[in-house]
Amino acid sequence: MKDMTIPLLIKSPISYKAMYSEAVRKVKDLPSKTIPVANTKANILLLAGEADQLWDSHNMALSIKDQRPENIVIQSYPGAGHTLQGLKYVDAEATIIEFGGEEEENQKAKVESQTLILETLMFWIDYRSPFTLPRREI
Repeated sequence: MKDMTIPLLIKSPISYKAMYSEAVRKVKDLPSKTIPVANTKANILLLAGEADQLWDSHNMALSIKDQRPENIVIQSYPGAGHTLQGLKYVDAEATIIEFGGEEEENQKAKVESQTLILETLMFWIDYRSPFTLPRREI
């Protein structure tokens, strides 16, 4: 929290990653606090920016896959931040939140992740489901 006081006062970007990581480190019985996926039959697509400054999305994605490795796809973007939408910072009026990544890498992740989401969903609908939706050119 001490790393946040000055940035809050002068409205400069704040990264919450250290605070989040410290909270996770301190929690007792972490497995009971995580989203349980071990017994689900769902297909899961996890997208993560490795330069995420909100939380450690890449390593959290890996820990989810550790729970149940089958039918989980992880796509990480090394230079991208949290949102995968091109934004490095968001002005939240009282503060500026740092999502991380570099602008060019965030933009690249935005385009690539949107394509991956659509292609993955189309694959799962066509081949993993009892129904098929008509295909449209995108």
